[in-house]
Amino acid sequence: MPSQPQDKSRSARPSSSGVHAASKRVAAQRGSSHAASNSLRKKASASSATDYVKFSRAALEFQIVALQAQLDLLNGLSKMSDDEKLTTLYEILDKDGDGQIDAQELADGLRKCDETLAFADSLHAAVSAVATFDTDDDARLNKEEFRMFLETLLQTLGCNFHDLSELLVMQILFSESGNNPLDDAIGEVMSQPTTTQAARETDAYRAVLLDDRMVALYNMFDLNGDGKVEFKEVALGLFKMTDNMEEASKAALAALLMFDEDSNKTLDYLEFSKLIMNVVYQFGEDFDSLIDDMLKCASDTADMSDEDLAMLVVGNEMANAASELAELEKEVAEVINVVEYGRMQRLFDLWDLDHDGTIDFSELALGMRKFHEAKSMEDTLAETVAAMLTFDENDDQKLDRVEFAVFLAKFSKAAEVNLHELIDFMVVASALRDDDEAEKAFINSIAASATDEIRWIENKIKGAS
Repeated sequence: MPSQPQDKSRSARPSSSGVHAASKRVAAQRGSSHAASNSLRKKASASSATDYVKFSRAALEFQIVALQAQLDLLNGLSKMSDDEKLTTLYEILDKDGDGQIDAQELADGLRKCDETLAFADSLHAAVSAVATFDTDDDARLNKEEFRMFLETLLQTLGCNFHDLSELLVMQILFSESGNNPLDDAIGEVMSQPTTTQAARETDAYRAVLLDDRMVALYNMFDLNGDGKVEFKEVALGLFKMTDNMEEASKAALAALLMFDEDSNKTLDYLEFSKLIMNVVYQFGEDFDSLIDDMLKCASDTADMSDEDLAMLVVGNEMANAASELAELEKEVAEVINVVEYGRMQRLFDLWDLDHDGTIDFSELALGMRKFHEAKSMEDTLAETVAAMLTFDENDDQKLDRVEFAVFLAKFSKAAEVNLHELIDFMVVASALRDDDEAEKAFINSIAASATDEIRWIENKIKGAS
């Protein structure tokens, strides 16, 4: 972790249009403003001339970053067409992303434009606006209705659309009022009860979660603005701090393995916060000592060489492979659990008609018929052949108990039903439904030839490999 920000140029440049580009600049502005205030507080209590100069310089640097973010946003808006500005403003107000602006969302925006406006007054104004411009009577404004609302506002204010869009976007995005977009995630931790022993540690963690600089850092890492941080985004963010892509990729991979608690290959805000706190711990520092430097690094552009880019690609492939391996291990554990499950044993015994400890082609087909009576015989036989080819690991054209458990696990996943509920249903269906004698005779008549075909295919596959 560098103690000083890396010396990289930060020229104002037009960004991609849309709410995400604007939100990224807001994250940089808010986090930098908070960091500047923190540095000013440290300067006020500096115990030496060296510390005084150090914190003064840091405060100025963060103030410049905050101002640059606002200037970049204005420059970005000036590069947009009127339609792009309208879309950006519309998406900013549409908090829940449902493609409509309701009275509550419009009221929030109006109040941010005039923070002296009481909530009741802003809500009343919003309700009146929705009632006036809602042409399809759904109590919300679609994009075209919102355009009509802005045109009326233009006439009232006597300004052009460019000036109005800049005013509204700046007022709404840079307003200090309103909810943090990560309130739900933070609220989840804030609402959890604490024990006396863990109270001090928990309070410190909650303070970090509520810190604007942590929120800003998360938004800076989240490059595509989807509300999650994936491997490449973690690696790029850490690369900005270390200038070493190999180490950044290794750390990003470890982060996903350690902190991705819901195994969705991304880090949400809470998981990301745990990663950052772990980084802080590894450096033997506290959050306040390192977060400002982290923000400085994250606000810079990533100057990657071809070698760095190649390392990032390799790291991403390794992350995908690790995720697949973790998923496989999870499936294996689930299969072992099913093998030990009594109802699975009961189902296996019901389908194992000759009680030889295996399920052959005809037994599997007859079991499938009881489960899927509505399917055609042709489909059932095709599924039976596919199951044998897929799950018969020892190529004996039969399924033992473990192979049968794997088959059930995959079958439930494909059908998107709970595995144990599926087994219970199959047990009941198999116990209560008698075989159709005509279907049984037909399946038995083709079982030998079907088994020979499966054996032939398995041998061809062996030869090819």
